[in-house]
Amino acid sequence: MKKSHFRMTSKVLAITMILALMLSMAACGQKPAGNGGETSTPASQGNSSSSGQDEKPVTLKFLGNPNPSSNEAYKAIAQKFTEKYPHITFDFSTAPEDQYRQTLTTRASANDVDIFGDMFFYKPLQDWTVGVEAPDWQKFIQEGFYEDLTGQPFLNNYHEAAVAAYSYEGKSYGLPLGIVAYNGIFYNKEIFDRFGFEVPETWDEFINICKTLRENGIEPMTIAGKDGWPYDMMTAAFVNANVDDEAQFGKDLFTGAKKFTDPDVLQIFRLIDEFNTYIEPGFLGVDYNSVIGRFVSGKAAMLPDGTWQGAEIKKADPNFKFGYFAIPGVNRRNDGLKPQLAGKYDYGLFIYGKATEENKKAALKFFEFFSEKENYTQFINTVGFLPTQPDIQIEDEFVNSLQPLLQDYEQSFEFLLYTPKGIGQYNGFVGKFLKSAGGPVETVEELAQKVQQDFDEALAKAKAEQ
Repeated sequence: MKKSHFRMTSKVLAITMILALMLSMAACGQKPAGNGGETSTPASQGNSSSSGQDEKPVTLKFLGNPNPSSNEAYKAIAQKFTEKYPHITFDFSTAPEDQYRQTLTTRASANDVDIFGDMFFYKPLQDWTVGVEAPDWQKFIQEGFYEDLTGQPFLNNYHEAAVAAYSYEGKSYGLPLGIVAYNGIFYNKEIFDRFGFEVPETWDEFINICKTLRENGIEPMTIAGKDGWPYDMMTAAFVNANVDDEAQFGKDLFTGAKKFTDPDVLQIFRLIDEFNTYIEPGFLGVDYNSVIGRFVSGKAAMLPDGTWQGAEIKKADPNFKFGYFAIPGVNRRNDGLKPQLAGKYDYGLFIYGKATEENKKAALKFFEFFSEKENYTQFINTVGFLPTQPDIQIEDEFVNSLQPLLQDYEQSFEFLLYTPKGIGQYNGFVGKFLKSAGGPVETVEELAQKVQQDFDEALAKAKAEQ
């Protein structure tokens, strides 16, 4: 039975973090509108001042992460900052998601950035991760791309665990902006009420709902299979819901102490296979832009997705009644909690370590200003992240309704499963290849064998190349 694990800090942290989840397009993987290249906004201009009248002018080049709502929030807070410190202005730019990493690397190498967004420090190399390529953030630390923020007073405004997510070997590098969750399912309250459904807390309860809907001519679920990532991110939820120690589970799969063909691992594949059968037929051809319409129009009763879609659902139909629940495990939790949410730390803010000292000083002043409770609250209510500061007042009713699901928030398993470099397409719990999803693989046993084969071959090759 699922128990409490991956606690982010003490019970106090768990309680203080339960107020909000992201509702806007600031989630991981959300595709921004754009022109296919880097976009730029001229430096903000301040015309009033409470300090800094005689300071030398500084313009901070700010490369925002590829999320429209995040950049909107950055600019709003930067404008307030410039009103207070008119000698410090900003030159904002961003790039589409598929170009962001390359843009960041190029800009940093050219010393053409002062502040930038980047992901949390996930999957650090371990002494047992032989054949795994170092993540970009470790390379960036080695190359001096991140300014060391260790000991900065404004970090005390954030939860200790949040600061730790952007820290490495005792040094802190990033401003932890928020957390996202995406192991759950939106449901149509009108349809649930019509059939007298309760929110499921076990797998069997969930499947019974799906069966009843299908028998009554209603598709249980829709999902954006065409885009890939919306479906892929959900498969990690089956490990989060059914494994007590996901970190050890991931390590065992990598080291060979556990195989993908083992009975308990096959169970995860079987759950995914059954899950597939209750998604609308042909879902691998459904794109992300259309799932909200399909859900709100009643073509499907449920939508597995990240909570950031709550804002988009309300935009599509302000009168539509919906809720959200975490994918349940086979067994009911033994701690009395409902199935709990899982996710990740999203983009944080960093100062370029090779910027001029003058610009670093100005950027640190901005980080201090940003971290003040009033300004951070403004950011959270614009973007919709789960906050990383305590006692943040959240305005949204849907976000606040998620409180019972956040008492034992944990990291998504996708950040705990290491894979060797060069691994093939069968690189984990890839349920999209099953026949139940419209893929070519007939059985879960066959898929597990393919996954294990791809893993073993990639690991052997990576070891041979060292």
